[in-house]
Amino acid sequence: MLQGAKDNTAELTALANEAEAELKAARAEAQARIAETKAATQKECDAKLAAAKSKVDGEVNTAIAQLEAEKASVMSNMDSQVTAMSDEILKRILPEGVKA
Repeated sequence: MLQGAKDNTAELTALANEAEAELKAARAEAQARIAETKAATQKECDAKLAAAKSKVDGEVNTAIAQLEAEKASVMSNMDSQVTAMSDEILKRILPEGVKA
């Protein structure tokens, strides 16, 4: 009877070792899948971030170009207004017949 109990213990130990090995393999496979999914997700996020950054950079560059064009237009308009105001001031201050 004691002999039968020893045989059963060896079988249980073997089953426990086998179960532990299967769990270890399953954990390793799960970790590999998680790492693979994480890498794929990171790659997708990086691509989306790069696309968004490129879009924003383009919009910023367009806005800067528009502001520069508007600035040039305003400066040009201001130059002509300054000249007109200077002429008007000189016309009012200087006596008639005197040219500046």
